[in-house]
Amino acid sequence: MQVLNSFSRGFAVTALLAASGFASAANLSFSGANATFAQSLYTDTISNWTAAKAIDGNTTANGLSSGWAIFDGTGTNSHSALFVLATPLAAGTHALTFTLSQNFGTEHTLDTFYLATTSDVMPALSNTQNLVAITGATATNGAILNFSGAGIDADGANPATSVYTITATVFSAQPITGMFLNAVDNGGAGPGRQANGNFVLTEFQVSASPVPEASQWAMMAAGLAVVGQLARRRKSVA
Repeated sequence: MQVLNSFSRGFAVTALLAASGFASAANLSFSGANATFAQSLYTDTISNWTAAKAIDGNTTANGLSSGWAIFDGTGTNSHSALFVLATPLAAGTHALTFTLSQNFGTEHTLDTFYLATTSDVMPALSNTQNLVAITGATATNGAILNFSGAGIDADGANPATSVYTITATVFSAQPITGMFLNAVDNGGAGPGRQANGNFVLTEFQVSASPVPEASQWAMMAAGLAVVGQLARRRKSVA
């Protein structure tokens, strides 16, 4: 009898993972975005720094219209952006990975902010927010991200550009319809690390995968045990 080969074992394990809810992370798509405030450039509405510019697929700096920014001409205050999902995430627990690209330059990166979701059928900035639980955070070009609960505070080097990668979990009893990024004025210094407290969020990207419940973990463990037994049995009679 032919030994169960590595390909077959891999296929069986993959099938068990899928059946148990261990789906691979999927990149989420957004249908729109809005914010409590968006920086404008004089009267040129084409070049407004709106939240929608942070989900346009452009991760590189692109002159005057690349990303969300909040400088009001004199300073910066706390502001929130809501990114509406094109397809809601199913109810349950999800592992999320946020990728925040900030490629405008001249230290226009986020300093203090927190992340949340909404399950409102009609996503709006006024919705009740469901805070995520951050599990890890890294940044490129020497910045250091400190985190607690749903919040991030940047420290260390203050680079011209940086990409923040943040992992988190969130539970929702209802389908998740949107993602919040809340930029917080840090002691009057503004939410960003630029000298005037500003930032430019060039691109906001999120991937998600469902986290199995306890019963699904048990199902997967039992299934893997069966795969192991089959492999040993076939090897012994080969």
